[in-house]
Amino acid sequence: MTQLYNRTKPPQWADKFLRWYCSAELLEEIQGDLYEAFDYRTKHIGAKKARWHFVLDVFKFFRPYSFKRTRVKNLNNLAMIKNYFKVAYRNLRKDYFYSSINVFGLAIGIAITLLIARFIQYELSFDKFHTNYENTYRIIRDRKVNDFETGTNTASPYLIGELAKTDMPDVVFGRIAPHSGLTVAAEKKFVENDILMVDENIFKIFDFEFVAGNPANDFHQPNLAILTKDIATKYFEEEDPIGKFISVRDQTYSVVGIVKRMPQNSHFHFDFLLSFETNRKFRSASSFEHPGNLWMYTYAMAPEGFGAEEIDYNLSKVYEKWAGDNPFAKNTTYYTQPLADIHLKTKTDGGDIGTNGSLLIVQGSAVSALIILLIACFNFMNLATARSTKKVKEVSVRKAVGAYRKNLIVQFLLESVLVTALACVIAVALAQLIAPFFNKVLGRELPLGFSNLQTELFWIVAGGAVISLLAGSYPAIYLSRFSPSSLMTSHGGKSAGMSAAIVRKGLVILQFTASIILIAATLIIYKQLNFIQAKELGFNKENVLVLSITNSQASEKKQFLKNEISRLPNVISTSLASNVPGDGLNSWRVESLDPDKKAQTSLHVMVFDYDYLQTLNLDLVAGRNFSRDFASDSLEAILLNQSAVELLGLEDPIGAEFSLNGQNEVKVIGVVKDFHSGSLYEEINPLLFKMEDSWYWKVTARVEPGNLQETIASIEKIWKGQVSDWPFNISFLDDRLARQYESDIRLGQSFVYFSVLAIFIACLGLFGLSSFATEQRFKEIGIRKALGAGTGDILPLIFKQFAVLLLISFLLAIPASWYMMDTWLQNFVFHAEIGPMIFVMAGILSILVAAITIGYHSMRAARANPVDSLRYE
Repeated sequence: MTQLYNRTKPPQWADKFLRWYCSAELLEEIQGDLYEAFDYRTKHIGAKKARWHFVLDVFKFFRPYSFKRTRVKNLNNLAMIKNYFKVAYRNLRKDYFYSSINVFGLAIGIAITLLIARFIQYELSFDKFHTNYENTYRIIRDRKVNDFETGTNTASPYLIGELAKTDMPDVVFGRIAPHSGLTVAAEKKFVENDILMVDENIFKIFDFEFVAGNPANDFHQPNLAILTKDIATKYFEEEDPIGKFISVRDQTYSVVGIVKRMPQNSHFHFDFLLSFETNRKFRSASSFEHPGNLWMYTYAMAPEGFGAEEIDYNLSKVYEKWAGDNPFAKNTTYYTQPLADIHLKTKTDGGDIGTNGSLLIVQGSAVSALIILLIACFNFMNLATARSTKKVKEVSVRKAVGAYRKNLIVQFLLESVLVTALACVIAVALAQLIAPFFNKVLGRELPLGFSNLQTELFWIVAGGAVISLLAGSYPAIYLSRFSPSSLMTSHGGKSAGMSAAIVRKGLVILQFTASIILIAATLIIYKQLNFIQAKELGFNKENVLVLSITNSQASEKKQFLKNEISRLPNVISTSLASNVPGDGLNSWRVESLDPDKKAQTSLHVMVFDYDYLQTLNLDLVAGRNFSRDFASDSLEAILLNQSAVELLGLEDPIGAEFSLNGQNEVKVIGVVKDFHSGSLYEEINPLLFKMEDSWYWKVTARVEPGNLQETIASIEKIWKGQVSDWPFNISFLDDRLARQYESDIRLGQSFVYFSVLAIFIACLGLFGLSSFATEQRFKEIGIRKALGAGTGDILPLIFKQFAVLLLISFLLAIPASWYMMDTWLQNFVFHAEIGPMIFVMAGILSILVAAITIGYHSMRAARANPVDSLRYE
């Protein structure tokens, strides 16, 4: 019986439950009473019943008075948090100089990052507001011009979409044909540029917001028009435009609908939508049937489960069946381009329906934003670690009077949170202030307000939290781990200071490495832009005016226009042409008539008259130019450039005979020296030159450099006297060529501003660090001056510790910036060499700016009275 009693114990789970809920003050007494009662019951009523009674007694004591208390502890925590904020505020106010540098440096970095993030979000959002954008594609044409060159065009022929309907009945095909420079007449008369002719399927593919009417299903009929709300007001003021008529290109259209303008982030915009079928009234049948007539843009919307690969496969089958043996169709392929890729990923030899963006600018901006934000964060962390060494005594005293490590961690992190929160608030205001200037630099009209407030606030808060955590992590985690005794000793304080110095040096190196990378990138971009400006193009682009012939009325009078312009006193030479350098080029199939040389390829073609070579100062290297003395030149003669001669393998090109597109037989009469007909992104095109009156759409005129505005006014007067109803469209050739590099110019400008900001933020931090370094060595400087040291002996003390860091930054920045910019330069076939001087200049510039920044505090300390230095503290 005794052995059984010794082995009997109350239920362990009930005993654990008692210990879990019972307060420490009552546990020993209650547990003792329950154990005694359990022993007594075991002896008199048995172990089994005693266990049940023990469980019941445990639950009887499960009452509020016996619960563990936590309320007092929570009140203490709340009081402590208030105290943390109060102490953090006092510390920031006490170190006002360092706090200001921290706040404003971080605010600038966050503001620029916020603006760039808005820009990137905007650029990536193009066309994604359409409901079916993920299933919508544009049809692109690639045509192999010769063995090493492919021409890409975003426009397509009419029948490619029409015939594809048979093989892909579930895919919706729609067409858009843009027109500009047309006179629109109603109650008022204006020249308009944003006119689109669309078929009824466009309304199924894209989302249009109708204000009045909804004729989408009836738009297969000709002579219907939809206007934007602004245009309706422009022509009809307050009247209801529905049912009224407008006249465009001698065709009358009935207004059947009013829509809102397309959002800014659309790859096409319009003021007028005209029914596509009206084209048949003024276009020839070949415009709809010939595979080479590219005058519209074709879109395809696929059903669910029908991917781009299936459309591409079916397009190739359709085209092969349609083209057959047509020589123009050889080496031509059609494929799809996702709608969301049009804005940033379109590369074409010709024009596009709208002005596209540059993926390079988006990528460059993203890299710049990352670098600027990192520099700002490193700056913040640097000053935080520098100031943390001054808190060694504070930490030791707090720990000596009973502060836990977690209390110190919370204290340091709260200081970091306060600085970051203040910086974020200033950053938002700063971003709104500089947004107009930012838009101008990047060439965009982004909304000044918040496009997505919730998303921006989320990223600001999340980013601020991460920055706070990183910046406050060193003092919070590192300093709080020391014991009070070790911090009180000089060795302990020195150890903490040495650790902080290592962190600071690493951050300074990272800051200036990033800054030098941006400076080097800016210098390389501008070197390439200067290379483009100075590159010998093979012709004289200066003082050449280009008058565009955009309508049939002007085309009928083009020879008269040329002759009248040539008579003006300041005009040196005039010519008629299909293209000028920088324009997109057509290509023709060229086949040798020599039985021993069955050479067949495609060459880009420029069509011009007798005076074109003289007007552009193009050089002949063999043979002769087109001449009025030879009547057959207008039909049978061609010129080639040197690249075309090389491509065709002609040792003696003069007199070589070819057929063009399997029809015209022509003979080479001269060879033109190579020149850049396209941009420097491309190789020099192999070119064929011919005369063809129906292809002349440009009047070019070389003029004297003085009195340019007077000359243009005289040409405009001639134009209006002959083509009064059509807009006067004249431009300078050098301006047209410069537009090829607009994205690169914007990239260069943005990198200049980003580099200045990066250097400014880095130097802001360096200014604070040099002040801190000088302050630390203030007494040492005083002693050195008291012993006879001069200003020249003191200055190197401060400069030396930063000079080594800048040198390391310079060595790290060289390979990184070289790799990044060499990759960018590969976009150009013709580009400048990077060269070592770029990096030397970037290094000297950054070191010079850093030296000026450090010099203020260094000179101030070197010139200070040693008595003041020795009385410091």
